[in-house]
Amino acid sequence: MSVSSSTTNRPTRTSWHFSLPWAQAGFRIATNAPYGEHYARTLAEWRTRYRTALPLVEAQGLNGRFRGLWEFYLAYCEGGFRAGCIDLRQVALAANP
Repeated sequence: MSVSSSTTNRPTRTSWHFSLPWAQAGFRIATNAPYGEHYARTLAEWRTRYRTALPLVEAQGLNGRFRGLWEFYLAYCEGGFRAGCIDLRQVALAANP
């Protein structure tokens, strides 16, 4: 089986909601609030707290590889949210009138 590299079927930031089942069932978006930038700040805070708690992490026997991967994960996700490559949204639906 081959995988197509075409992105023609990928949803865009503005079109993704029109093809979803709830849209076909007669609902509309009442609110669509992006939280990516807020979540980037949350991840930055988690990383700061993680660094502060490193003695506790080490006391649990977690090795340097784990510590490095976890730090990388937090920083990578923060960067993705700040760059707008990934997002977190709260969407509220309402029945169409």
